[in-house]
Amino acid sequence: MIDEFQVKNFKALRDVKLDLTPLHVLIGPNNSGKTSMLEALATVGGVNPKTPPLTMFGQGPPGALLWDPAVDGMINISCRVRDEEGVLAFRASVDPATGALKALQAQSGGPVDPLIHQRLLAAIKRPTLVRWSPRMLRLPVMLDVAHPFEIDPYGFGLAPCLDDILGESRERFAQLEDRFRQIFPDVQSIALVVQAAYARPQAHQPTALPGLQNVSGKGILFVLKNGRRIPAAQASDGMLLILAFLALAHAPEPPALLLVEEPENGVHPERLREIFDILTQLTTGDRTQVVITSHSPYLLDRFKPEQVTLCHRLADGSVGVTRLSTVGEVQRQLKVFSLGEIWTAEGDENLAAGAKPTCQLLRETTGGVEGLRWA
Repeated sequence: MIDEFQVKNFKALRDVKLDLTPLHVLIGPNNSGKTSMLEALATVGGVNPKTPPLTMFGQGPPGALLWDPAVDGMINISCRVRDEEGVLAFRASVDPATGALKALQAQSGGPVDPLIHQRLLAAIKRPTLVRWSPRMLRLPVMLDVAHPFEIDPYGFGLAPCLDDILGESRERFAQLEDRFRQIFPDVQSIALVVQAAYARPQAHQPTALPGLQNVSGKGILFVLKNGRRIPAAQASDGMLLILAFLALAHAPEPPALLLVEEPENGVHPERLREIFDILTQLTTGDRTQVVITSHSPYLLDRFKPEQVTLCHRLADGSVGVTRLSTVGEVQRQLKVFSLGEIWTAEGDENLAAGAKPTCQLLRETTGGVEGLRWA
């Protein structure tokens, strides 16, 4: 698990340090650096020389993704990782064009010991950054033995991932199916059917669909208790998103680091409890560390202050971070209000400043009806 992560010189992340928990959420307004933090965290997979360079940074002119191209032309990160044997630390430079790590060093500045390197590989293997699109999740996909249990960052590959889980362990798939039925009680079973399918794209394509091939693959079919059969093309976005999270949670070897952008998108607020529970399940037994971004106060209600970091802009335009457990007003109001209520009422600026707000929320009870008023 990553205890501490620091990134310098990437986009508006001039110099930002995060203290992380097994399940952690980044909140804040648009353009406050949350997604940039996920992208920076995803680069830690580059400690594995067998991992191809990450390309989430996209294309642009030289230096376009650097806070100050004059510094050294590189993104700089340092990371402290905890495993069963103790604490490991490293620092490295990241090529902004590819996301590949360069010049991996121990925190002291010397080379990383080979045994320490092996521990790092095990502790942070396969960091996975997802921005799932229901449009991609519902596609029938050709089976691909080269990518077992893999759903790409935009959701392509859910059907074969489920097929891999079923082929690896019918018991594991039955557990996934039972959990899905608890959330959607109208569903009797999840079927994987043979049909014309799409080929895996050469690169991640968030908007363009890959080509439909004249070969068979697997698609998803929901069988309802009333006998109706609903193909994934007709299923709701929320059903597909929750199914994708369940696929990750029931894969035999989930990623050590899962980074999720706004898991509340396309999901009813009452279903966010289910998303939170699935993400918590992933972290059980230190299998996976999960870091998400969110704009949802309903989802934030499920977290504790030490699990929440507020991202905000500083006067020079760079990004600063504030852990909510360090804000005294948050601790005081938690005696009465949920974390989502505090965030909504106080706003990002007041929480970032850590000062007592000009408007203080009070709770009144009048005639047995509970409400909120401003004082």
